[in-house]
Amino acid sequence: MRIVYLPLEEKNAEGKFYTEFQTPDGLPLGDGVIYVGPDENLKYPKYDWTKGVWVEDKDSIIEYMKTELDELKARLEKLEA
Repeated sequence: MRIVYLPLEEKNAEGKFYTEFQTPDGLPLGDGVIYVGPDENLKYPKYDWTKGVWVEDKDSIIEYMKTELDELKARLEKLEA
């Protein structure tokens, strides 16, 4: 068995830009299936078809950073009160 990845344009129900599944070794798969998974260091991996690599989804990172900033602001306000 091997793990393969089907990149998606939109996030799935798990919040990922890909679906991961197992297939039997040697099973021929069609176009659009990636055999190399995203780097574990990527927080929000998305496959870039033009470069042929997994990249960080900038929109997701921006949303993550906004959430983190809001949480830090709330903690600071709580400490200052």
